[in-house]
Amino acid sequence: MRSYDQLVVSSHFNSQSQLLTLNFAHPEAFSVLSSQSVNQLFWNLPCMQECGVPLAMTSDEDKLIVAYDSNKMAVFDLLNKCLHEWTVANIEKLPSNFLTRYNRIVGVVAVSKSRFMFYTNYTYFVLDL
Repeated sequence: MRSYDQLVVSSHFNSQSQLLTLNFAHPEAFSVLSSQSVNQLFWNLPCMQECGVPLAMTSDEDKLIVAYDSNKMAVFDLLNKCLHEWTVANIEKLPSNFLTRYNRIVGVVAVSKSRFMFYTNYTYFVLDL
């Protein structure tokens, strides 16, 4: 990795699970670290380069939700360290008019254990897993 690929582009810390998610400039260095174990990598997330660059993320006890610059969304299962079943079933089913719109997702927050609100500069929508 080049030295400038080690720059952190975005991050998210979940105080309940004590997990820190770091998105680096290098596309293959998207990692989850555990603050309970000092300097220990919890999980190096699978490379989702076909989705683009991660713009926003949030997590709960067992899921990490990521919105990409292509307007695609991915849900990762933190307990089993794999893609969540929702992502496997729906990543290719998002409508093309949604994926090609100029308005990009800029944030995501948890509404409940199975609902997440994504927002843009102009609107919002809720993902119900």
